[in-house]
Amino acid sequence: MVYAYIRVSTEKQDFTGQLFALQQYAELHGLRIDEVVEEKVSGKVPRNKRDLGILVEKLERGDILLTPELSRLGRSTADTVSTIEELKQKEIKVHLIKENLISGTPNYEFMTTIYAGLAQMERQRISERTKEALRAKMAQGQKIGHYKGFKCTNVKLTPYTEEITNYLLQGKSILFIANKYSVKWSTARDFIRDRLKWDMSKIESCTRFQNYCEAKKNRIVN
Repeated sequence: MVYAYIRVSTEKQDFTGQLFALQQYAELHGLRIDEVVEEKVSGKVPRNKRDLGILVEKLERGDILLTPELSRLGRSTADTVSTIEELKQKEIKVHLIKENLISGTPNYEFMTTIYAGLAQMERQRISERTKEALRAKMAQGQKIGHYKGFKCTNVKLTPYTEEITNYLLQGKSILFIANKYSVKWSTARDFIRDRLKWDMSKIESCTRFQNYCEAKKNRIVN
């Protein structure tokens, strides 16, 4: 079967332009689109919470996926690479209209190799920034890690320790982190306080207004 996936980020946008481009492309390549998946959601939302995640699970070996451009498939380089790799393992033929690329071709493989390299560089930069921050905290006499006997129950956030530390260094709020990883605000707070040992009074005082603005924006978008 031939599937088409299109996405816009806000309610004010529509699918007309993307859908027209896909239809033209399909006709030019002799393809008949069996199903179109449309969703209005920010690319920052994790794939497993989007219709894209449902579609990827639904696809079967030999199916064809048409999408306007590579950026529709992920919220970051690493997320995009993850989607590309899963589609490759399932032997799905992917057509990227804007880039004029088809999976299985040399140009497509070259592009995905570059993206994989960029994703690795992103992870290395985050790791190095986190280590630098930890070294600075240790130099200031701050205790790193949790106290003896402490048991961290926030296992959902543990794999993202380095990323979360980096976001905190960028001045991101607890609400931002909670929304990004789809956890309760209190879960994010406890993880930052108990696992990462950040001074919560300083974080909360400098991000209170930012939290309010983000919450207000989310209500408007939703």
